[in-house]
Amino acid sequence: MTAAWLAAQEIITKPSPTNSKRLIGTVETMIKTIRRCLEKGTITTVDRRGHMVNTLSSWPEEAAKAMKDANHRHISTLGFSPAQIKLGLLPQRLSDRVEHPSVRRQALINAIDGIDESPFYLETNLAEGSRTIPIIKHLANRQHIQVAVRRAEHRTKQLNQARFNKRHAAPPTFSISDTILLMSHHLRQKSKQPPWSGLFRITGHTPDSNHCFMLSSISGKSLQGNHHADDLRLFTPRTGYLAFGQEPLPAPRTLPPAPPKDNRPKSKKMKKRREFDALQPPFRDTPHDHRQRDRATRNTTKRDLITQSRLATD
Repeated sequence: MTAAWLAAQEIITKPSPTNSKRLIGTVETMIKTIRRCLEKGTITTVDRRGHMVNTLSSWPEEAAKAMKDANHRHISTLGFSPAQIKLGLLPQRLSDRVEHPSVRRQALINAIDGIDESPFYLETNLAEGSRTIPIIKHLANRQHIQVAVRRAEHRTKQLNQARFNKRHAAPPTFSISDTILLMSHHLRQKSKQPPWSGLFRITGHTPDSNHCFMLSSISGKSLQGNHHADDLRLFTPRTGYLAFGQEPLPAPRTLPPAPPKDNRPKSKKMKKRREFDALQPPFRDTPHDHRQRDRATRNTTKRDLITQSRLATD
């Protein structure tokens, strides 16, 4: 429905690559913001089953309201809304600047306020012309600190932008028939399951993008869907002793090997156990063992007498 409405407004959209982690760009970010405003501001009703129902009878008004809310939202990193940046800041909205200062603006204010340990005051007994020079020096010092803070902020922005472009805007390049690993986004147990699965092989590009690839298994079975370059990693086989098919590391055996597991039937195991017990020397009888054996014999005799008496009465 959103795509149809954007097409009616002559806004060109393009679907994101399959299995893409995120949408990068101002257009995609604005579409996400408008969608969140629609989800929060659209009037919904609850039917008898308890399901949320939205008839969207006033869809044009809701979409226009969502776009207005998105353009007038407060961006904490900038301190202003998109409408204020484009159209200017109205005087009656200056209270927002004081009530909700952003972290970046507050850092600048703290840097400017911390120029001098003590506040700046002019002596009252100075002559008429001697007051100009201290004021000029103080303002020049404040301007110098403000320019330095702005340069440092601009340098930080450039570094972050370069790091972002290097990571996302310039994805790694792959060629056809490369062996790669595929990232697993849905992990139930991250500590036990590996983040990469494979091996897979690149079979071709998608028609509309050079960063989306079609994959297949090593046996030649094609995988469903396309995969973005951000989710792929080139597979490089190990070299040296850890490579497949080479001799193992010349390490001494510090642990003794475990005894082999006995997989014989239970009857043969018991027969072997009886033969082993017969070969063992007799244990030395103690008084406690003698009393235990006599008690067991008396109990067995008593049980037999009770059984015989019951059979006789029947």
